[in-house]
Amino acid sequence: MELKETADKFLSALGCDTFSELPDRIMKAVMDGEIKAYEEYLKLCPDLTVDWMQRIYQFYLADREEKKQDFTPVSLAKLVAKLTEHKEEKVVYDCCTGSGALTIQKWNTNHNLKFVCEELDENVVPLLLFNLAVRNIDATVINGDVLAESHDKTYRVIPGKDHAQVKVVDYKNFKADSAIANPPYNIKWEWPIIGEFDPRFTESGLPPKSNANYAFILHILSKLKSNGRMAVILPNGCLTSDPEQNVREYLVSNGKMESVIMLPDKMFESTSIPTCILSLTPKDNENISMIDARESAEKFIREQRGGSTDADVTHRARIYKKEINVLKDDSINKITATVHKKSDEADFSKTIDVDDAMMNSFVLTPSRYIEHKNAEVEHRPLSEIANDIHRLSVVKNAVKVTINETIAKELGFDDLAETMKENNDLIAENNRNMKKIGINLDLQTDRYITMSRSRVLKIELTDKNDVPSVFRIIMLLMTQRCMFFNDEENKLMRELRDALLPELMSGRIRVPMDGESDEQEA
Repeated sequence: MELKETADKFLSALGCDTFSELPDRIMKAVMDGEIKAYEEYLKLCPDLTVDWMQRIYQFYLADREEKKQDFTPVSLAKLVAKLTEHKEEKVVYDCCTGSGALTIQKWNTNHNLKFVCEELDENVVPLLLFNLAVRNIDATVINGDVLAESHDKTYRVIPGKDHAQVKVVDYKNFKADSAIANPPYNIKWEWPIIGEFDPRFTESGLPPKSNANYAFILHILSKLKSNGRMAVILPNGCLTSDPEQNVREYLVSNGKMESVIMLPDKMFESTSIPTCILSLTPKDNENISMIDARESAEKFIREQRGGSTDADVTHRARIYKKEINVLKDDSINKITATVHKKSDEADFSKTIDVDDAMMNSFVLTPSRYIEHKNAEVEHRPLSEIANDIHRLSVVKNAVKVTINETIAKELGFDDLAETMKENNDLIAENNRNMKKIGINLDLQTDRYITMSRSRVLKIELTDKNDVPSVFRIIMLLMTQRCMFFNDEENKLMRELRDALLPELMSGRIRVPMDGESDEQEA
């Protein structure tokens, strides 16, 4: 069906000359219960599984500049709907609803669901209300700012025989069984007046003012019941950005994160920004499904033609033709099954735990964890390996103990000190070798334990003849922790060695000849 043809006929049926008139005209039809408006729409768009109102608004009215309106592709809406399914869901929260694309695809899975839809833009709210009413969906629509928790107006969409009625009501707080969202990406936001005392952020801390991505996530989590499920579409930057690392660490360490799904590019019609889906639950998730779905899409070319009238010339005269990626139903089912079963597949998925995420500084890019098959053996950039070693060193040396030599020996801590010495010798050797081939690696030596002949500097023992049991437990845990980090660091050292060997053998990195200084080579 041509968008131009559908849009023109719908405008004509509503008595509008331009698309700028459409929101007000639709709002009047909805509030007055104009059955004819619904009947005319159904003549043009009888398939209620498709959101034609979204396509019209996206093409003619969406605000890309200030409100970052990128309406959700159908296949992503289907995936989000599937990811949040569970037996006990009755009420679904759609945060930043837009015209209702996510809600419609969720409704397609179960017509008995009730919805709470929250949307800031008062211009798109009429189209959302129309979409709900024409489908006879039971819903509450809140026109307000979700992050500020301001509620300008609230509507009840009450199902009838064929179409729903819409009434203005008072706002009431709510809890949902599941939640879906495609919020605006990377927008700035204002911290609430009560700051970290806001219940949504008391445990995690406030996300940065420069980016509201995780503010939306934490807000939605606060609206879920204890057995709820949620899925949010966000830009890939949320998986790696430094300012948001603390919130990622909170979500992972507290078992909130269920899966991270990296999506194919070019799925949206109005932006090429790479995106992902995060699924979360309030209850404990011991493991996280990492999924790389970038190769799971099929290409689809969409072409729509505008018209050419005196009104809306800019929009209606253009040709809309774009190649986009679409997830087919079998891909959606595979992704959903992988999340629920926590299954691993080379080049596609990997299940990780908190320790895996911690070792990667809570960077959640799936490709970092997933194993690859039939790939050419090719080492990572040396700088990337070195950065991993540096990051590991920072974590390992975050805790330092100065301890008496005799007590250290009694606790078996002297072995750890010897291990640290051997590791520092290896670090020094790597630094020297790297410098010889013109690379200033500058790996830092470990300093997490210092032996002393005096009593205690960092941990004071009140009884010099006995070691408290709690101290024994602390030392045991610290020993295990440091040995774990040492093993991981040794893996990275071996990776660095293996990466350098082909570089040296091929001559791409040249070792200085005798008598040639390191400075000359560098």
